[in-house]
Amino acid sequence: MKIGDRVYLITDQLQTGAGIPGIICALRDDSAVEVAVDFTHGTKILKVRNWDILPSNLYTHSILNVVYQTHEKIEHKYGSILNFTIEEIVAQLIQQGLAPQTARRCADLFDEVEWHNARLPLRQWLGSIRDFYLKKPWFREEREQQRCHQPQGRSQFQAATAVSITNRSVMSRRNLP
Repeated sequence: MKIGDRVYLITDQLQTGAGIPGIICALRDDSAVEVAVDFTHGTKILKVRNWDILPSNLYTHSILNVVYQTHEKIEHKYGSILNFTIEEIVAQLIQQGLAPQTARRCADLFDEVEWHNARLPLRQWLGSIRDFYLKKPWFREEREQQRCHQPQGRSQFQAATAVSITNRSVMSRRNLP
């Protein structure tokens, strides 16, 4: 990974798709990186360990794998995913290990596909999921570049900071040695 790469900060190691988009701002010698993450009240720079982030393409690939496997399981067991309601699809995705918020997003994207008229509806669904998770983070290029290159005070990373993001609390990482 390098500065400027788009990554996802993993918020739950046990669920696929539990993460927050960000951009690498600095690399450290001690297996840590600084990641710019856009929160409701502004952009924060978080110092995190390398194993707490995934490149956006790998993060997206893992979500697509769970969605595809769930689709195949439903098709094999029940005949057609079209027999399921959106809520049932969300429940199946969660049962297969997808984070609830990510399962909801994927199901909402499922609902946007013209399943009866589309030539390759599964491909369109997976493509729309890919496009959603590989898009640029919420903040703009210029702002992220300015924010990444501003000097940061060490006190910013010395205490855990609770932040709210889309009705969910996430704890930022404590100052790493």
